[in-house]
Amino acid sequence: MQTEDRKQAASVVDLLLRPELESVQKRLPTKRFRLERLSAQAGGEVAFTLRALTHQQAQDLKEDPDLGVQTVLAGVVDPDLKDPRLREKFGGTTPADLVRRLLLPGEVDALARAVEMLTGYRTEVLREIEKKLTEGADPELNLLYYLFHVKGWPPQWYHDMPAGMKLLTEGMARTEIAFRKER
Repeated sequence: MQTEDRKQAASVVDLLLRPELESVQKRLPTKRFRLERLSAQAGGEVAFTLRALTHQQAQDLKEDPDLGVQTVLAGVVDPDLKDPRLREKFGGTTPADLVRRLLLPGEVDALARAVEMLTGYRTEVLREIEKKLTEGADPELNLLYYLFHVKGWPPQWYHDMPAGMKLLTEGMARTEIAFRKER
């Protein structure tokens, strides 16, 4: 058994030593993120280029009380949100002020989440949620998906309900689903 484990470990080490694998510090993952509202207002595509954070950046941001805005500033590489011309147009004395004047709170959160995912956070949790939804194994998660997808409810609404309201909501949702199936 130990020989088998050593072979497995050696093969993983061999894979990691392949020349095409680079240090994450040399080439951090990037992604384009289209901002619908700004694109509509500008009359053309407004897409920010995002880059994953380094270990040090992620560590530095953990204690920041303005985590979302600072994550956006650290993870957006294009446009340069530190460009003084943008602050001049939109106002504010710091790049953080610019982000708050340029983007809606939900846009800041969406950008920050995208940067976090590029950095490797949340991906495993999302895979697990997708798996549970696909399998239909978690009734409460299925209800949350229904409320979100069909009714437009943020999951927090359900989460914050007292137990009795949750039961009532579940019963009403099940009734509506059954009614829709009959039609």
